[in-house]
Amino acid sequence: MHLAEFNISKLLAPLESPQLRDFVANVDHVNSSAEHNDGLIGRSKDDTRDPVTVISPRPNDNIYTLRVWQSPEQLEHSGWNIVCRKINQRRQKWFRHVKSHCLVKWWVDEGSWPTVAEAKSRLGQFDANGNYDHAFGWSHLPLVQRWQTQGCA
Repeated sequence: MHLAEFNISKLLAPLESPQLRDFVANVDHVNSSAEHNDGLIGRSKDDTRDPVTVISPRPNDNIYTLRVWQSPEQLEHSGWNIVCRKINQRRQKWFRHVKSHCLVKWWVDEGSWPTVAEAKSRLGQFDANGNYDHAFGWSHLPLVQRWQTQGCA
């Protein structure tokens, strides 16, 4: 099994605004770093597998990432060594605070690819039911614990 990860965020301003300049400037670095991580199977835009695009502007100013990883450990390594340092520590400058979850994970069969519609459904299930095998957060993965000590998720 591989690990799917979906993250959705609501922008505080349009992507082309001065307020989001630092965020947009870091996207290529984050994407490139993730692609050079041996554990990344791939990432999507909309319902297609597109290896060069991670964020997709939406009409209601939402952006998302949908990635598949070989293991939780490889996601954790990328998440804390790349994304946490570059993005998550400054997310309050760029993204609206939401009461619901913005990140969900679930297991996928090797060779299968989740759709954005499936990812949004799993995020809704995680909001409604909390951690369970169908949709979960970091706390459902006992072998990865940096989220507890470093507070970026």
